[in-house]
Amino acid sequence: MWYFIRLVALLPLPLWHRISNVLAFLLRHVVRYRYKVIYSNLQGAFPDAEPKIIKRLVKSFYLNFADLLVESVKGFSISRKALLSRVKTVGIEPLNQALQQGQRPIIIGVHNCNWEWSLLSQSLEAQGTFYSAYQEMSSPRAEQIINRMRTRFGASMIGKTKVLREVIKMRKESFVLAMVADQSPRSKENRFWTTFLNQETAFFTATEKMAVKLNMPVFYLNMRRNGRGRYVQHYTQIGFPPYDYNPDTSDFPMTARYAKMVELAVRQAPADWLWSHKRWKHKRQD
Repeated sequence: MWYFIRLVALLPLPLWHRISNVLAFLLRHVVRYRYKVIYSNLQGAFPDAEPKIIKRLVKSFYLNFADLLVESVKGFSISRKALLSRVKTVGIEPLNQALQQGQRPIIIGVHNCNWEWSLLSQSLEAQGTFYSAYQEMSSPRAEQIINRMRTRFGASMIGKTKVLREVIKMRKESFVLAMVADQSPRSKENRFWTTFLNQETAFFTATEKMAVKLNMPVFYLNMRRNGRGRYVQHYTQIGFPPYDYNPDTSDFPMTARYAKMVELAVRQAPADWLWSHKRWKHKRQD
């Protein structure tokens, strides 16, 4: 399987994008991959939008999602030079400066555009040891394969359930920890509730708690599409140690700022976000 993936990954990207056109059609019209979830999420987020606008966003989402899938396959073979020509980075200097000062910055990203290429470029451009948290998969074989792609340029992967334990172990070292934090948190103790895209929405608080207690600077990373297979990602520092509040009793100002920035990014380019996951499956009264 591994050798087959490496072989097909050598196909040129323009050909992959032609394949993506067909894949998007199949996902939307034949497989109907999570169609009801996608449509319902968009309706809830944009209640004033006309049905034709929602349908247009659904169509664009499927094409962008198909691009993500084929570009992720291309991630098994894409060269460093080709990747950095397609993923431009703005504002990484403060993060690298924090690394040079011996700190342990956290990067919190979003499930928009191509987060797999974003991870690859982050691991290339961060001037220090690079770790990325990931959601463990039910298939160990599939997890092994996808993580071989993610670690091509020096990243090390840490399962989300092990992040705090590993960070505490490495508390005397300097490193970067990257994660995406815009999915629905499972634990009731780690939920921050706010209005997001016109709906009561829960966000993770574990990242802010860890950052404050361990004095880790936090950077928000947003990626936007700049053409097919071309992206720009921008770093913004949203957490500045030393912190002067207790995250267990605060109103989570860093998480609130992150939620506002994610909402702005989604409103600017709705079709680029991952609408296929059940972002609003939990209710505040639960």
